[in-house]
Amino acid sequence: MANDEHHPQNAMSTEARSSVEEQARNDGTSDWTSLLARALTVRESWDHAAAELEESDAPSGPNDGPWSAWHVLNHVGGLAARAGEHLQAMTANGAVRQISPKEHWLGDEKSFAAVRSGAISGWDEFIGAITAATIAQAQEGSATHPAFGSFNPREFVALTLWHVGDHARQLRELRGLSEGENPGDSAGDLGRRRQTAH
Repeated sequence: MANDEHHPQNAMSTEARSSVEEQARNDGTSDWTSLLARALTVRESWDHAAAELEESDAPSGPNDGPWSAWHVLNHVGGLAARAGEHLQAMTANGAVRQISPKEHWLGDEKSFAAVRSGAISGWDEFIGAITAATIAQAQEGSATHPAFGSFNPREFVALTLWHVGDHARQLRELRGLSEGENPGDSAGDLGRRRQTAH
């Protein structure tokens, strides 16, 4: 996983950070089956936001300015893949994981095709880890985030789903899409296939 420095577009206020943490801890009281259902819903929202995205709509470039869709794909791909790795380690052997936001990036050198496929595979890894945790009804392990503190596995999933859901909203805004709008002619798997078809 790349460790390139990148810059969030909107620094969170203390109040916003507290609100997100409270929501994640509250949502983390849900059972695994509910969290998996929520994850699939958030992924569908992401699929709609990313459907039919073309390279001309997502120019790459330095990440020290306003993000394009390329930056969002790059970040979500790294974030989702790393979240899947953390969750798998937590739930498989009770590991304590240290979360580093700098790892949530596929790499500045990546092409549009690479970050697009990386976002898809990252999501696959994250959903796979949640599915495994749901089957096992995992309880052990924890993750420590520098801004939010320590989370149990379900709270960690809830926090990550909030994060990637917010980036789905960001991607819709960058593309001028309304909530729930899908530029493709179908959702879900077809939408993902259309993202990789050339």
